[in-house]
This record gives sequence, structure tokens and C-alpha cells, in this order.
Amino acid sequence: MEVSSGTQFAQLLVRALDVMVDEVLVSLESAGHPGLTVANELAMQAIDHGASSAATLARETGVSRQAAAKTIGTLEALGYVTRDVDPTDARKKYLRVTPRGHSAISVGAAAFDQIFDRWKQHNGPASSEVIAALETLITTGQRNRDSDERPIDSVRLTGQLICTSDDEARLVADHLPTHLALTRAEPGCILFDVTQTADPLTWQVEELFEDEAAFTAHQDRVANSEWGRVTAMIERRYCVEGLSG
Repeated sequence: MEVSSGTQFAQLLVRALDVMVDEVLVSLESAGHPGLTVANELAMQAIDHGASSAATLARETGVSRQAAAKTIGTLEALGYVTRDVDPTDARKKYLRVTPRGHSAISVGAAAFDQIFDRWKQHNGPASSEVIAALETLITTGQRNRDSDERPIDSVRLTGQLICTSDDEARLVADHLPTHLALTRAEPGCILFDVTQTADPLTWQVEELFEDEAAFTAHQDRVANSEWGRVTAMIERRYCVEGLSG
């Protein structure tokens, strides 16, 4: 397919995703998970990484809260997700992936990995350049969109958390779900995402707080938290917009 326009480029990306999705669905069905969609699979991964409610799942997966609630209902009915009582507040419940859900996540992730490895082997060193270009395209689009919606007094932090070893990356992965949940529950937190990039040692960080006071309170809490303690040695490359002075 010759790509000479934006429309053709978009069609190419959609077709590539369709091919990946079809292969993953075959793997899921073969492993005893018929009817499970890739959207369900990605939703379970988001829940497993700390999206404990319909609101946080909607934010993590980029869908409406209504769509996220519908997905949760489907996953519950299929036995992939359950709701447990919050140990810190009996009035609240949080989402948890069941053993059957973890089995499906493993199958789907392995299928995606096989496709990805095949693609990297075929394209060699050029793979990293393509991934970086796509990440830049996505990040730029998100920033342009968010800047149009950003409240006047808000504070935005963007950048990367850069590990130097697998041990540091494991520390991040182990402590990140709690860090995400606590931060997203803070007053004034509009957006808080920490996402692993194609480089397993690098994490993309996106934060948006409604004002400087909320951002400062977040920084103070993190400095004295378990997350702050165990990741203190890990390099941060951040850019902050919206602070006074």
C-alpha cells in the first residue's frame, strides 16, 4: 500500500491493528476464552495496574465512563473481574482481576508479544525509530488536545522516569499501582498517568493538577511516601508548566 496522504497513513495504522487483533483473538479462543475482545483484554490490564473504578478505567483506556462501566459489567459476568470491599473504607468497592482474568491477560500479552517480536525481527534497527516516531505523534496530539482543555490555573508535568536496571524497573512496577491509586484520589488531580514505553526501563509520566496548591500538596505527599522512598534513586526528566515564579 502506497502511503502518500494522512488518510492513507491512518488507514495503514488501522489495518495493522486489525491484523494484530485478529491474531490475538484466535489465541484467546484457542486458550478457552471465546468471546473476549481485545478491548476487554486491555481493560483487564488497566484494572490490574490500578484502575479500580469505572472512572479510572475510562481515563486509562480513553473511553467514556458509561462505556467503561459496560465493559466492567461484561467482565464481571464472564468471571474475569470481581468487586472487593476496600479494606480502608467498607463503603467502597474496588475492581480486581480474577485468576481466570489473569490467565486471559497472559494469553493476550503473549500473543501481542509474538507479533511484536516478529515485526522487530523483520524490520531490525528501524523498529526503534518507528516506535519513537509514533510515540512522538501520540504525545504531541495529546498535549495539543489537553492544552485546549487545560484550566487556566492548572499545573502540568510531563517527562520520563528512567531506570538503569531491571531491578529498578521491578521496583517501579511493584509500587506503581498504589502510587497511581493514591495520587488519582488526591484533591485537584485531573490527570495522572505513568506508562511503560517500548523501552522497558523508561516510563512516560503525564500529570495535570487543577492549581499550584494541589500540585504542591501532591509533591509533598509523594516525598514522604513509600513510592518516594523506593524510587528516590531513579532518574526523572520532567518539564513543569504553570508554576508561579
